Amino acid sequence: MAEIRGIPRYNVQNEIDQYLHKVGLFQDRNKLSSQLSGGNRRKLSLAMAMMGGTRILYFDEPTSAMDPGSRRVIWSIIKDLRNQGKTIILTTHYLEEADELADRIGVMSKGNLFAVGSTEYIKKEFGVGYHLYISTKYGHEIQKQFNGLKPKIIEIVTNAIPEATVVPYSANEVLKFCLPFSSQSKFAELFKTLESEDGLQVHHFLIRIIIFQL
Repeated sequence: MAEIRGIPRYNVQNEIDQYLHKVGLFQDRNKLSSQLSGGNRRKLSLAMAMMGGTRILYFDEPTSAMDPGSRRVIWSIIKDLRNQGKTIILTTHYLEEADELADRIGVMSKGNLFAVGSTEYIKKEFGVGYHLYISTKYGHEIQKQFNGLKPKIIEIVTNAIPEATVVPYSANEVLKFCLPFSSQSKFAELFKTLESEDGLQVHHFLIRIIIFQL
């Protein structure tokens, strides 16, 4: 690939080593691609795409089959490419990935282009709001405690944000709420209550927010 991209032969190995280091595959440099995991094959494809200082890059689900840590590394690389002025077109099923990386988003539905615009435009026009997940850390006793506290959690959230709705979720150890965009100013008070002695001492739990969902 380096030679196809016009890299001089004397510099090919340096170029290869540089990009293998960048995507975290240098330790696997002597393996065949067929011996790599699905996630590492994605990294290899990314390295090949960057060879030779390509100005326009196409990525098809570049972080599919990767763990969250590896996904963050790839996001950092893509952001760096964007900051270098390169044009990047990528597809993804991860909404948070599109929100993190894209200047403009096109949403496909049943083979048709459903919407195109900035992340803020997509959120305001088609988003349903912020999604708040409250789930337990690992441990049977903590999960039992969490189940007993669910009514209290719902009370705290709905008192702080009356427009909040509880969303059914398949995992018993997770409470999911939908919070409208207009309630953003109330988030600080909500988390302050959850963290207080009179709240739930939220350090016993794991909280995460997904910014938007179409």
